[in-house]
Amino acid sequence: MREVIEIPTGHNLRSSDDAIKTFMLITKLIYRMQHKEDINPIAPDRENMVKLITYERERLENTEKFKPKELTGKRILLAKATVSDMISIKI
Repeated sequence: MREVIEIPTGHNLRSSDDAIKTFMLITKLIYRMQHKEDINPIAPDRENMVKLITYERERLENTEKFKPKELTGKRILLAKATVSDMISIKI
């Protein structure tokens, strides 16, 4: 099954709010296609999102500080928890 949707944006998403709204819309549609029922996705927690963005920005800017051998244990668990918090869905 396919569905054509209109996303109220230009060529690309200009803000985090635009990206979140689009992600929520797509999540809702995918869930509806898979489970034949509607859900109301919820936006991610802003504090967790800012932490994740800051962490990723620092990691990309300072490769010496974040060598692959250091990306184990606690940091990976924190990143996974943060990502899963960002994709929470309220059914």
